[in-house]
Amino acid sequence: MLICAAGDIHRPLKKRWGDVMSATDIAVSADLVGIGTPRLLFSFWDLCLENLPVGRFERRQVPIDEARELIRAARAGDRLRCVTRKDILAPYGVRHLRRYIELCALLSTEFNIAMSVKDFTSMDSGPPPLRYINPLQCVQLAIGDQMLVATCNCVMKPKSGDIDIDGRFSLAPDSLRFDLIDAKAGTDLS
Repeated sequence: MLICAAGDIHRPLKKRWGDVMSATDIAVSADLVGIGTPRLLFSFWDLCLENLPVGRFERRQVPIDEARELIRAARAGDRLRCVTRKDILAPYGVRHLRRYIELCALLSTEFNIAMSVKDFTSMDSGPPPLRYINPLQCVQLAIGDQMLVATCNCVMKPKSGDIDIDGRFSLAPDSLRFDLIDAKAGTDLS
């Protein structure tokens, strides 16, 4: 399994056990730091300073139809990288996992954007196979990359019965927004 701390984004990723990296590990490392084909990084709600290179970039809101097409084309070209700041697989991450499941369902049913919680995770092939999140803090825009951030507000449902505090909130479909961020030429990627 590859590891990366937030401050390590400019250094090669290291294996947790041993010091020999396979060709697959090197390919995964290159993909995380943005070497090769331009990627579409996709995140729910979050953006980190580590994602933005030093230099120029552009942020704009895009309509849902354009976001749908960007995601579809990136998925078809194997360029879509879904990342998360929240550890949605951890036992303490159940609240965040619920929101991710809810937003994936909303995107799929209301807006015809195919998305699953599995898109935000990867599988380690070593024994035993482990599923882990794709950490937001370990990716950075490179020239040609784009980052799409989906945001959606919550609304409070009327109180009824023994609903826990998390169950009292649901996502408001009419508040869904997509922000697209592009790294621009002349950006210092050293």
